[in-house]
Amino acid sequence: MDAMYATEDVMGLAYQYDWHTIINLPKNKLTHFATGLNKQKPFSQSIPNQPYYRKRKQTFHWKNHVFHGYATPLPIHLVACCEQYQEVDNTTGEIKDCYSEHVWISSIPLNIHNVHELLNCGARS
Repeated sequence: MDAMYATEDVMGLAYQYDWHTIINLPKNKLTHFATGLNKQKPFSQSIPNQPYYRKRKQTFHWKNHVFHGYATPLPIHLVACCEQYQEVDNTTGEIKDCYSEHVWISSIPLNIHNVHELLNCGARS
């Protein structure tokens, strides 16, 4: 889902109907979650036997069982993927190092054994 669905009402309905969700979370939305998630960054992990995905070196960190909402707090799970990759600079033609970070809210608890399937195969397809 897109970040516009990261509301208490929408996530509450998904939880009520037992729908599993993964919601892309841009940096400017629900920023209070970033604080707790960033504390997990030192514990980032690469997927065993697959440190690269689509020529990008990936590390993941997550925080499970965070509660979101005011009326009825819902259990959610936060995950981030930090990527390093190289690309050709359009101006100079030289190879440059690039970095990106993607953050999601998941209804499914994350671990090193399911993060690739949920995020690389599910959320990005």
